[in-house]
Amino acid sequence: MINFLKKLIYKSLGQAQYLKTLHRLFYIAYKSGYLKNDPIYKYHYFVKKLIKPTDTVIDLGGNLGYFTRIFASLTPQGKVIAIEPVVPFYKTLQWAVSQYTHITIHNYALGTEEKNIQMSVPKNFGYLRTGLASVAKENTSGEDNYLFEVQMKKASQLLADLPKIDYIKCDIEGYEEYVLPEMKSILEKHLPILQIETWGTHKQVIDTLMASLNYEKFILSKNELKRLPAFDNEPVNGDYLYIHPSTHLQISRP
Repeated sequence: MINFLKKLIYKSLGQAQYLKTLHRLFYIAYKSGYLKNDPIYKYHYFVKKLIKPTDTVIDLGGNLGYFTRIFASLTPQGKVIAIEPVVPFYKTLQWAVSQYTHITIHNYALGTEEKNIQMSVPKNFGYLRTGLASVAKENTSGEDNYLFEVQMKKASQLLADLPKIDYIKCDIEGYEEYVLPEMKSILEKHLPILQIETWGTHKQVIDTLMASLNYEKFILSKNELKRLPAFDNEPVNGDYLYIHPSTHLQISRP
């Protein structure tokens, strides 16, 4: 039923207005507190405990700007850099945060090379899904997927000149296993808090990387950070926080 309604609204409003409507509805629900008890949105509320007004925040996978707008509201004396490769999402993100002057938005894909690529989103739902974008493969069909041309950049170069980075949110649909190791020098230099959505074999790569940098791994449980005892194959998939011991936070430990 939900997919049917989204498809109907998408066809009625058109792509651009449909995406703006999604952002409007999210932010109304977020500001009203309606989403507080939904575990999908727990980090949207919790980040205010992790981010300071002067922080520099990087949003890898800005999408429609749900997190980006929250980050901007939390950092009036800081800086937010959002990176979103899919053009319609990028344009929606620009619109969503246009009132903030301390945000920089890049229409790039991040990876291990500097080249032009295509991003793809499946068409099988009849509307542009916002959580399924991926780097297109050579055999990806334009009949079955929305395809978007985009330039790939190395994060290690794009973010190299920043004087500080305090917080990184990363939601790039499995590509974190390439992007984060490529920017290891950035992580070593700044030791930011990382909020990463990851799973499966991708998670194993990220765990190994963060362990090599002496980070600790946490999950959010009942609105408290809980340290995981080891970098092992725990069954939880989703958002993790990786925090370096040099970061001074009040954290519950097992």
